[in-house]
Amino acid sequence: MTVAGAVLLLQLVAALPGEDAVALERLSAAPSALALLVAPQPLSPPLVSAPAPIPILRMPEARPISRNERMVWTSLTFSTQAAAAFDARTTRMLLHGYGGREVNPFLRPVAGSDAGLFAALQVSASGANYLGWRMLRSQRRWVRKLWWLPQTVNVAGSLFGGFHNLNEIHKLQNRGVR
Repeated sequence: MTVAGAVLLLQLVAALPGEDAVALERLSAAPSALALLVAPQPLSPPLVSAPAPIPILRMPEARPISRNERMVWTSLTFSTQAAAAFDARTTRMLLHGYGGREVNPFLRPVAGSDAGLFAALQVSASGANYLGWRMLRSQRRWVRKLWWLPQTVNVAGSLFGGFHNLNEIHKLQNRGVR
């Protein structure tokens, strides 16, 4: 039932049979309190007649990338993915073959799962690649000069972790574990 229908029903109930037609006309002509509450008239005109136009912000054009920069970025991309795979493989060998444990608190939750470990390290490498790509195309000169840094740091960290794992495996083999 709509609000207008409810108002009409209240007015008709108020004019029950036994009342004369004059009372019914008087009731329908006078505005009821419920009708005033339901459809109030504005007290003042609206302050703004039309919404203000929304300015359209355009992103600056991406800087063109030279062939040399693209080749270096691509080679760093392959390096980050390969180093992450090397780190994951040696970590897996140490954990499952020699009873080692993961000391990295970020990788510890996924260290028990081979797929989780590989996925976490590859996602980390992909994040460094994306960040390097965005830095390479930046409008800021100082950011463009450091575009290679995220990928290089990721490669260095993964290689350090992988060679550390190999060193631990070598120590355990010399002790006769396994």
